[in-house]
Amino acid sequence: MAKRGHRPSQASSNRPRFYGRHAVLAALDNPERVVRKIWGTHEALAGLDIPSTIPITFANAADLGRLVPNDAPHQ
Repeated sequence: MAKRGHRPSQASSNRPRFYGRHAVLAALDNPERVVRKIWGTHEALAGLDIPSTIPITFANAADLGRLVPNDAPHQ
């Protein structure tokens, strides 16, 4: 049974969502991966070289936490 307020780690179209600095960096470095959008805090994204073609949504850590499973490891 899903917990109240729990959001699955999969988007409704069954596209995977990656969370955590290392997983996101690996996805960005993978030429076979299509990155459609990035969510992150200003601090976390400040030092990253993100292509200008990828839309970025800035959010606070609490909002980002609601996008991943409750039992997800955090980095």
